[in-house]
Amino acid sequence: MKPEIILFSNIVEKNGKTIKENNTAIQHKVPIGTLVEFKTTEWFGGGACRRSHARMFVVSHSRDCDGTPLYHLATKPIDRWLEGGGIDPELVFTSKLPRSQRSWDHTMLAHSYYKLELNIGEDSLTIVEITEDLKKGHGALEWDDQL
Repeated sequence: MKPEIILFSNIVEKNGKTIKENNTAIQHKVPIGTLVEFKTTEWFGGGACRRSHARMFVVSHSRDCDGTPLYHLATKPIDRWLEGGGIDPELVFTSKLPRSQRSWDHTMLAHSYYKLELNIGEDSLTIVEITEDLKKGHGALEWDDQL
């Protein structure tokens, strides 16, 4: 007899719904256009790694394979993408278009031009109030050895 493989997202919880059904019902709490601060640590293997501490704008909402809300972030708010770089956000990652119709060129340009950070969890985000002082660089992030 072969063991049955069960996907984590299909596990039924106490309320009778799957993990994915419950997570999909959770609304994104951080609106598109919001400036957020976050930290990431990545291990690439072979000695390569990255630590970052950044402030970026929420440009799209996404979900993990189990329905958990995730966020795509960029260095410019999405409503300003067409101004400078001429990159149409709908051709990058909008769920209105099937993946096959999204433009690879636009996606690569967006990654390069707007330094996209994809699939960041909500617990990692801190909302930052945009003040006139902040716009002038007062209160910008400074390097701290204790990331």
